[in-house]
Amino acid sequence: MSDIVKNRFDKRLAIVFLLAALAILILLPLSEGKVFADDGELIGANIKDGVLKGYYGPGGDIVIPNTVTAIDKEAFLDNKKVTSVTIPGSVSSIGYKAFKGCRELKKVIFSDSADGADMTIRLEAFAGCPKLEEATIPACAKYVTGNVFKGSSSLKEIKVDPGNKYYRTKDGVLFGPNVIAGEPQYNDNEIVLTAYPAGKEDGKYRIPDKVAGKTVKRLWAGSFAQCKNLKQIDIPDNVEDLSGYTFVGSGLTSVKIPETVKEIGAGTFEACADLTDAELPSTAKKLEQGLFEGCTSLQRVKMDSVNYIDMNAFKNCTSLTNLVLPESIKKIEVDAFKGCKNLERVYLPAGVTGFPRDAYVGYFNIFTDTSPNLLVYVIKGSEGEKYATAMNKSAGIKFKTIDGRDDLDTTRDGAFHLMDMGKKVKLSGEFNMGTSLDVNEVKSGKEFEAFKLVSGEKKLKVYRVGLLPKTAKVPGSMELAIGIPVGTDGKDAALYRLNGDRAEKVEAEKLSKTLKTTVDSLGYFAVIGKNDESVVPDLPVDPQTIKLNKEKVRLKVGKTVVLSSTVGPDNAKDKSVTWKSSDESVATVVNGVVTAKNEGITKIRATTVNGLSAECEVTVTAEDAVTAKKASVSVEKKLDGDNNAVFNFSLEDASNIAMVEMTFSHEGSDMKIEAGENFKLLGAPVKNGDGSHTAVLTCNKEGELFSADGTTKVATIKIAGKEQKVTLKEVKITGWGKDKISRFGTIESIDKETVAYKPISKYDINEDGSVDKTDLDEVRKNYRVAAGDPGYESAGRCDVNEDGVIDVQDLIEVKINM
Repeated sequence: MSDIVKNRFDKRLAIVFLLAALAILILLPLSEGKVFADDGELIGANIKDGVLKGYYGPGGDIVIPNTVTAIDKEAFLDNKKVTSVTIPGSVSSIGYKAFKGCRELKKVIFSDSADGADMTIRLEAFAGCPKLEEATIPACAKYVTGNVFKGSSSLKEIKVDPGNKYYRTKDGVLFGPNVIAGEPQYNDNEIVLTAYPAGKEDGKYRIPDKVAGKTVKRLWAGSFAQCKNLKQIDIPDNVEDLSGYTFVGSGLTSVKIPETVKEIGAGTFEACADLTDAELPSTAKKLEQGLFEGCTSLQRVKMDSVNYIDMNAFKNCTSLTNLVLPESIKKIEVDAFKGCKNLERVYLPAGVTGFPRDAYVGYFNIFTDTSPNLLVYVIKGSEGEKYATAMNKSAGIKFKTIDGRDDLDTTRDGAFHLMDMGKKVKLSGEFNMGTSLDVNEVKSGKEFEAFKLVSGEKKLKVYRVGLLPKTAKVPGSMELAIGIPVGTDGKDAALYRLNGDRAEKVEAEKLSKTLKTTVDSLGYFAVIGKNDESVVPDLPVDPQTIKLNKEKVRLKVGKTVVLSSTVGPDNAKDKSVTWKSSDESVATVVNGVVTAKNEGITKIRATTVNGLSAECEVTVTAEDAVTAKKASVSVEKKLDGDNNAVFNFSLEDASNIAMVEMTFSHEGSDMKIEAGENFKLLGAPVKNGDGSHTAVLTCNKEGELFSADGTTKVATIKIAGKEQKVTLKEVKITGWGKDKISRFGTIESIDKETVAYKPISKYDINEDGSVDKTDLDEVRKNYRVAAGDPGYESAGRCDVNEDGVIDVQDLIEVKINM
């Protein structure tokens, strides 16, 4: 047979001959893995080899079957229908982000808490579930990898089964073993604060000295993440380590870190939008990357011993208007103050000698995207003066040389602003450097009552406005601007101030959302105005849109698929839908679960309570139909060991295939083709008259048909030379059914786009084909990892200059090549 093919190849005759020969064999079709479980199990679950990989069912209160041993990462990610989940004792692993974003999930139940398998719960497994109210760490949980409930804003306490040997709860806060290099230290005499519930209503929390007889020395990464109600934190002297992103997105307004703390990780206070004051200990020598990034209310940082400010440490701190850096500062990295859009005055001490620069490019900006009015004070003859001179030329940043720090107290260079972005208060005047706003909302007391007396039924917001430090000089004339509170009618809003014990109206200029006036002293002020009737509550409305998760589906007889609907807007009062099949002899539908009955085409329609509808076309083929969803070619990102470009020809969702005939063209030299593991080549590829080639591949198990869900590599095409390319021209598939009669199959789509090999730039860290922000983020994530460190082997691509450490030079090189 092979001699005939090699010496006298006729494609059509060869196909017919081969199929006729194979058709006489006894065939055992491959069984397909089930995606949706049978009756009595979990409908809509994709379970393979005991791993629950995904869920697409109707939702509600679901019970995971005890045949499941692991829940895969992101298995239920962003599910909108599951309201509770019962997890059996057979489950030993809950993957990363397994239930993250399940917006209707209210309860997590572990049905066999004590006798279940040793369980690992991965990071963010139940994060971002806004309705989650009840969850208990089971007795069998041996490793909870951090704050698995991050941002679940209705969870007021985290419970732990009393039988758990490794984890404890105190006042609803989760504590567990310290972890070193990914290994929990169960026998250690220390314990770690693992997770603080995001819905805990206490505004203030004191971390205990000890829990279960063990000393609390570490706050785990993200342990207080998105705890919006938390305003104050009392950290005891026994704590030594604040891991990265400890308080990210929390509601802290001020923080003082004790002298015992030796490590303050990157991003510890990132996105703490209400944080105005931070006091760091003398042990803090470095401000890590993103330490205060996005702290939009931050005005004051006590950092007297810090000598190094890393990238993005103060990024987007928009209330930071003037800053006197301590004399201890020696080095400042690129973009340290990026996005501080209101930063107008900065003092650089003489000791700063480390500014970001490149031998070829020169200095890099530490003040990217700051105020156009920025004025930098530098010491005459210092490295800071050299840096400021260079930045004046390249970025237009203004600077002024002074003889010493004391000159700041007497120099006058015009008015600048003080800001509290959180409370929407701005004060302009000729202040001394180091001055900041002190704004407090007043909700009771005699001052509040004085304003209440004149407000009547109108909305009222009262502030006490002052300066810090208390000894700060108050200019004789200042411009005060206060934002009009949300819900107050801007046309009616008026500004008042307290004069003695009486509230008096102040003449103020009305801007779109602000009241502005000139004052010569500070004190109590109020904005008074009618309710803004144009601001209506987010009341429930009728559905306005509906969309299905699929528009077209192909199914075989007896198979099932789950359709889901999205009804908008979010405040639609009734999101329920009714389901109907246009031809139930072809496929039926119950609660979105479509079951194929007979060959044909039907339309599945979902209809809202007010008559809106969306449809999905379902094509049902015979159980033994020869089909594939898609044929395509992809290229690998790297050359092989012989410097060949490697192109993979694949079929998606192949079914009952005996033979594949593919015709393709290529550019490059020395083309050769190899079969995938499930196929074998039928002779060498034949060159056609138009320069293209045709290759025939058969299932490598004689007498059997090939079927597989997902993408299957059928063949590999290797091409040498330069500018290697492959274009699919045509693909045909053949097989047979239960009747053993050979037939051509159908392919839904053939991707005929030309695929070209493009060399990967060393700056394309994630190898996605472009050098962009994601590559820069990858370098930042592995910043300071050095050769010999445990993570260097996997992070080595980030060391683009190959000097053995991932540092600012690598960041600069990637940024230059973006």
